[in-house]
Amino acid sequence: MRFGRAVILAVVLSIGVGACADSDSEDRVKVVAALHPLAWVTEQVGGNRVEVEDLTASGVDAHDTALSAGQRANLQTADIVVFLGDIGFQPDVEHAVDDARGVVVNVTRELGISVPTDRPFDPHIWLDPGKMEEVV
Repeated sequence: MRFGRAVILAVVLSIGVGACADSDSEDRVKVVAALHPLAWVTEQVGGNRVEVEDLTASGVDAHDTALSAGQRANLQTADIVVFLGDIGFQPDVEHAVDDARGVVVNVTRELGISVPTDRPFDPHIWLDPGKMEEVV
């Protein structure tokens, strides 16, 4: 499933409404994030209302992320999947997202980012405070 900004806002608001629920993992929104900066932002926004899995292991270059069978299963069953898509940054993640059953947030698409053909492209949006503000 692919959703626009309005639905993403609705999801975020629904997470906020659940703030009164206790923080047991069964009550939390399960989010799978493709890499640490997206996982961190999700944790900051969702607080104790979300359970976030970072698909990129510590010490692994995000470009080299290869998903395990367990990570693929978690991605498929997550309530929300957050990733940088359509840019070839994490090919294994981009392919696995096709099987996700929850809300899929393609950050690059939502920000209107596409790979230019006439100049080099830097997918590291987390290094640009303005872009990260848009992500949040």
